[in-house]
Amino acid sequence: MKDISLTGFLTFVLHSPDEGHFPDRISHFCPLTHLKKAKKEVSKKNNRSAKQTNSPPHRQHNKRKRGAIFVEKEVIIEELNTLLRGTYMGIRSFEHYIQKVDDEKIKKTFQSMQQDVKLNAQQIAERIQNLGGVPADDEGVSGSMHSFMHKVMLPDETNKIIVDALEGLDNYGVQYSEELVKGDLDPESKKIAEKVIDTSRRQVEELRHLLH
Repeated sequence: MKDISLTGFLTFVLHSPDEGHFPDRISHFCPLTHLKKAKKEVSKKNNRSAKQTNSPPHRQHNKRKRGAIFVEKEVIIEELNTLLRGTYMGIRSFEHYIQKVDDEKIKKTFQSMQQDVKLNAQQIAERIQNLGGVPADDEGVSGSMHSFMHKVMLPDETNKIIVDALEGLDNYGVQYSEELVKGDLDPESKKIAEKVIDTSRRQVEELRHLLH
């Protein structure tokens, strides 16, 4: 069972339900599903705003502008919350590595990385609050599924544990997160998201160095 690809399972639990990975009964738990719903609401509200014709032109413009800012903020908050849930998954995964590995040097490396990820989670949560949203307080249903399977399937050998961490950071912490935040964030939120992704990039390189 431990030979099953964790990367493959992560793709399963986090991928878009449109591509057939999710049964109908759990597809609504997918993070990308929440983003799609939020974006649909943006489109609907913008369309309703565009149809308003009873006010003078300058008032219509101001109304649409205020409405667009409000609904765009909803999308930004949902994207940041999805990134935050993924960050909680990273914290949980590092806890698995810390508990599993025997090498004290490697353990300290994982502990240091976990602290960096916790700091990132705090900054994302604060940004969500500053935007008027409520930060997620855990990794969500799909994240919990992944965390459970991750703990069960984690290998015993130190090198394989490092490889597991490297693949998880590279696939989710870098590539998936880059796709997640592409194009929809305001400058301040994007700056925080890029810092989170840069942390993952740095950790990937540090883990690669440990394997050589």
